Amino acid sequence: MREVLRARIVPAAAEGLSNGAIAGELAVTVDTVRTWRGRFALQGPDGLKDACRSGRPKTYGPGVQVAIVAATTSAPPHPAATWSHRPAR
Repeated sequence: MREVLRARIVPAAAEGLSNGAIAGELAVTVDTVRTWRGRFALQGPDGLKDACRSGRPKTYGPGVQVAIVAATTSAPPHPAATWSHRPAR
């Protein structure tokens, strides 16, 4: 869906529509139109793709996540104990 929106901005700009007119036609902000027009102008079609995002790498891999889910959805460790999450339905 995002790619379709971005791809609609470019031809509208090529038709000579202003950023405000494109924003109104596509129900987005002027800043959104400005961003994608600028990226297309600088990078061509590749500019319409999502950029890599920086950030902290994941601490745990999928194997650990699966183990956590398995542990928390199994029986409590002691008969008198209860887990603090709702049971799956």
